[in-house]
Amino acid sequence: MPRLSEVSKNGHDDLRQAIARFIGDQSQVSQVAGLIPYQEWKYFEDQLLLFVKLQTFIAEESNLTKTIISSKVPVIQEKRSKKVFPRLADIESSGDDVLCRLIRQYGGQKFIASRLSMSLASTSRRSMKNELQWGSFDLDFAVDLLEFVRDKHMRLQPPMEIPLIKIPDQNELMSEGKRGIRLALQIKEFGGYENVARRLGLAYFEVEKRPTY
Repeated sequence: MPRLSEVSKNGHDDLRQAIARFIGDQSQVSQVAGLIPYQEWKYFEDQLLLFVKLQTFIAEESNLTKTIISSKVPVIQEKRSKKVFPRLADIESSGDDVLCRLIRQYGGQKFIASRLSMSLASTSRRSMKNELQWGSFDLDFAVDLLEFVRDKHMRLQPPMEIPLIKIPDQNELMSEGKRGIRLALQIKEFGGYENVARRLGLAYFEVEKRPTY
């Protein structure tokens, strides 16, 4: 669902006025038209951007590509580096203001690190027992699943029966070939569909199709 200001800017102020007069606010239009609300889609897109930029920063910081090509260190070292959340000071020094903003927007280093089951580089000697515990997880998996969800929702045609960004169920994943099967196995590994949906802010549909978070 576009913002009404965007409707006007794109030359459809008559449509914006009609919406305001006959339907009401933007949220009501989303429900009537079966469209995902703007704020929910923005949260989803910004979170995906956060994870992708974080993934890229860690890869560049650790020089993973060069390491793998040269085979100077075992692959296990690459996996360990991905489990450490970089220091915010290092991100700021890199000049990535967008990543810094997104980290603050989504709760800060400690909260995001806990969601992704990562330790903090700045407190590597401290026990994570004192931090929030969400269980095991993986940044690469989070990016892969969110990109899968995004691609699938972009192919949907409105009106949606329940206009929410939901986690795909097992049948949906198993019908998508090797990638879907891999994601289904990883979802099971990381606590199941409801647990993964809650961690990534996706809607989870129960058997009776009531969305939960």
